[in-house]
Amino acid sequence: ATGGPISARFSARRNPAAQGREGRLYVADVSFSRVHVWKNVQDAIDGKWVDVLIGAYERLHRVLRQLIDLMCGYQIVLQRQSVRAQELVRQAMTSLMPKATMHSITVSCKLLESPMPLEIDRARCVAALSYLIDNAIKFNRDHGRVEIEMTGTPETVQVRIQDTGLGIPSDELEKIFAPFYQVDRTFTHGSEGVGIGLTLAKRYVELHGGSLQLSSEVGVG
Repeated sequence: ATGGPISARFSARRNPAAQGREGRLYVADVSFSRVHVWKNVQDAIDGKWVDVLIGAYERLHRVLRQLIDLMCGYQIVLQRQSVRAQELVRQAMTSLMPKATMHSITVSCKLLESPMPLEIDRARCVAALSYLIDNAIKFNRDHGRVEIEMTGTPETVQVRIQDTGLGIPSDELEKIFAPFYQVDRTFTHGSEGVGIGLTLAKRYVELHGGSLQLSSEVGVG
């Protein structure tokens, strides 16, 4: 993300380390609807501000959910369902294409032709991929590239994300996954976030029995 390539493996098998802990569930009610918010403000505020308020709410909602998962550690209860791996990548890409287009960053994607069904937590796996792709865009150069490639076996799927960003020194690679770690924002495209996206991406992948690996070369990506 801040350098590439970065690879994530999602396993279709249950993570043995997570068994026996599903009885503990952390819950926070942060799910009031955007429709409810809109109804409360539409009569009091000029219409042009409604989207601004809703956007602010949705960003706050996203950060709260991230912080809750961060607090839960590896005791997060996964909501598994059958999903094709290709759908996860497409969903994550779709939400981030406007940001890539804004900075003339080309995003290419090579997926497996055969369906790759996995029993996973769809929302968290999409979030993990979104965090990785978002970082590949955010820390890239104008007119840069992000290349996404999927490979796999009947039991696991590997997604490789490579970018043409500025890269990071080898002695800082491990820090990237630390909570609230922030790299130099001087050359980033956008400043949203609190520095826990990659932390959660690694955690989500590991909760599925997979692994997340990062390599980078300064000046290359």
